[in-house]
Amino acid sequence: MGQSIDFIKDRRVKTIAAATAFGDVWVWDEMDLNAMQGELAADAEAAMLAARGEWDTQLDVLHRRTMQGVGMAKAKFRDDPAKLQNLRLLSARGTSRSETLAEALAWESAWEKVAPGWAPLPANTLADFKALRLTCVESLQKAYSDHRAGVARGGGEARADGAGHGGSQ
Repeated sequence: MGQSIDFIKDRRVKTIAAATAFGDVWVWDEMDLNAMQGELAADAEAAMLAARGEWDTQLDVLHRRTMQGVGMAKAKFRDDPAKLQNLRLLSARGTSRSETLAEALAWESAWEKVAPGWAPLPANTLADFKALRLTCVESLQKAYSDHRAGVARGGGEARADGAGHGGSQ
């Protein structure tokens, strides 16, 4: 399904390029060049917003699991000074994408040192947490960036303010 949609989008881009090249002699009763460009930009922006929404949703899950893990680990290991030393500076109070990712990485690193076999809850294991963090960093961030670049190329406006998960990137 993705390939057919990509093919259609590619054809639309090429049609707009042809319409631009022929300029004054281009005639199509159903849609003029400006309407085609506007439709393309709207589609690109919708894809970008969907990608950002997916990224922010997964960042929220990552943030909740970081809060859960840090809080439960500090409580569990409160009587073990060596382990507590690794957890002492951890927090999960970030309000931006970059803070959330940095706190998750710090928690993951401490978790590996303190108790890699321990899990705060069955659904929050170190392996699952690491996979979620890597997905947020690599796949979802790249997808959003790619769609954002598509909006910039397609004539739509990409929001530079990083609106969404706390307002920064």
